[in-house]
Amino acid sequence: MKKLLFIVLISVIMITCSDPDPCAGIVCNNGGTCDNGTCECTEFYGGPSCSVPRVPTAILVSKIDILKWPTTTSAGGGWDLNGTGPDIFIAVVKNPGTANESTIHTSASASNNTGGGFLSYTPTLNISLSADGSTYSIRLYDDDDELGNEFMAGIIFTPSQEITGFPSTITLDAGGTVAYKLYVTYDFL
Repeated sequence: MKKLLFIVLISVIMITCSDPDPCAGIVCNNGGTCDNGTCECTEFYGGPSCSVPRVPTAILVSKIDILKWPTTTSAGGGWDLNGTGPDIFIAVVKNPGTANESTIHTSASASNNTGGGFLSYTPTLNISLSADGSTYSIRLYDDDDELGNEFMAGIIFTPSQEITGFPSTITLDAGGTVAYKLYVTYDFL
């Protein structure tokens, strides 16, 4: 009898002393994981269950593919006097068409192109676009050396309105003669 009572007492102690899993019943969304009863969220989400999208402070552009560009001038001629294709360079402008317009980036090199395919431009440092509702323009110019730069085409966009979620690429195509693919990451405070 003493032996049976001892076994029952040990069993009760073991049952009451075992720790329940602190993550039992905890759901962590969007790739979050449970650690000791608390959700550890990815950089893109927050909140108790990782269901609240975080708002980036900036969208960082590491590469721009130029998918389309005008192969001729608006008058139908070649871009250069010798009939070759344009010597394309990119300008990224914040607040285009306003008194606060400012060029935040200009590509350093131009290359002679005859159209077709696509061109890639990788800046030395990422181009930082504010995610605060600011408007930007990515413009293409033909570098005509001593004749100056000739505007080819551009797209005006607001980064915070162009994306849903956190894609690694953003395609900008207004249906005209120019289109871009931006390779992006996100900066959070």
